[in-house]
Amino acid sequence: MALTRLIEMETSMRVVGQAGSAADALDVVRGLTSRAGLLVVVSVPLLGRPDGFWLIRAIRSEFPSLRILAMGAHSDESLVARSLFFGADGFLDKSATVQAFFEALDEASRGEVVLAGLPPERLGAVAEGIRHQRLEEGRLTGRELEVITAAAEGLTARQIARRLSVRERTVTTHLSRIYGKLGVTNRIAALAAVGRSSLLARPFSEA
Repeated sequence: MALTRLIEMETSMRVVGQAGSAADALDVVRGLTSRAGLLVVVSVPLLGRPDGFWLIRAIRSEFPSLRILAMGAHSDESLVARSLFFGADGFLDKSATVQAFFEALDEASRGEVVLAGLPPERLGAVAEGIRHQRLEEGRLTGRELEVITAAAEGLTARQIARRLSVRERTVTTHLSRIYGKLGVTNRIAALAAVGRSSLLARPFSEA
């Protein structure tokens, strides 16, 4: 594809996979022999079921350390906020200039939060949208509930990793995202917040 060639010509990146549906995209990510430094660009709303939001949440749950950049056209604040809430690390509107597009890819791959192609006056509305999204949909994924449940037993991150057959770094990443969803800064506060709430894992198919 022309876009693939442009990305590889204008950035230091190499395109390692493409897909036309959310399910196929997840299979591509799962099938990679190496995911180090991987940036996943997800089109939202991705047509069909499951959709792009399902894909963002699925990747974030299964591969929490990956970078995810959501991308949409003529995006309103609610679309951007929902993308970020479901786990995207940034958002790129297709109205961005070519230069801004490549800069967004580069910045996102370095771990920076990206909001590209959006008028400055809309960024405040995006932040407010994220707050409302958290109030309405602030539920932990199934994996996140497994992690916080194990944490409630007093297990260390290393012990949780052994129980769930994942890396210790994966557990700490999950804990960090749990804290963010709950609006807390440590494990004790997170456990207290879960204990006060009725947070339930939402199946990906309902995203």
